[in-house]
Amino acid sequence: MHILVVNSPIFCEIPAGYHEASLPPLGLGYIATRLQEDGYSVRFIDAFAEPLSPTAVTNIITDEDPDAVVINVFSTNVEIVKYI
Repeated sequence: MHILVVNSPIFCEIPAGYHEASLPPLGLGYIATRLQEDGYSVRFIDAFAEPLSPTAVTNIITDEDPDAVVINVFSTNVEIVKYI
């Protein structure tokens, strides 16, 4: 079983000059690690750090056709996650 774990983007487009020092998504990293330890094929994508647009994330999901997608959601990006 192939599982895609995604740290969701918080913007549709990154504002020019935007830079924020952020913490790594430790919770999602823990989930991805446990899934791998349990024998699943896992790819972790940090759409915030890379940075990837919602469309880019959707394209990755479509191209990889995973069996499951794990994605986080925040009150500030709930519409973006709904789009994805």
